[in-house]
Amino acid sequence: MIDHAIDIKKYNEANFVLKNFIQRSARLLPIFAELKISGLQDLQSERNFNSIANLFQDFNYDDTMSQYLINSDILERIRVSYQAIYQAELLSEESSEQLLSHFFEEYNRLIKHWMQIELN
Repeated sequence: MIDHAIDIKKYNEANFVLKNFIQRSARLLPIFAELKISGLQDLQSERNFNSIANLFQDFNYDDTMSQYLINSDILERIRVSYQAIYQAELLSEESSEQLLSHFFEEYNRLIKHWMQIELN
């Protein structure tokens, strides 16, 4: 019984961390793309860009974790969006929107799902 309670606690903690990372990504990926589009013309822009890049590079996760925990490929979408923005030679507003739309499509689905769960 105690082992089962510990497993549930670990599962809930993992879900909490995952949800926070997803929500943070929803805020930071558009900023990251905007910084890349602007060309990092000043020191503050470059610092902000590097800080966001470090966050994504330092967050150690397995793409399949979101599949297992919340039945979603959202972590893969985050990784793909981040890498495409980071590695882009030249990023336009249009290409940025296309890259991020794949992530936000799933993000919006998850938000609706989470809201539905909270209402129950």
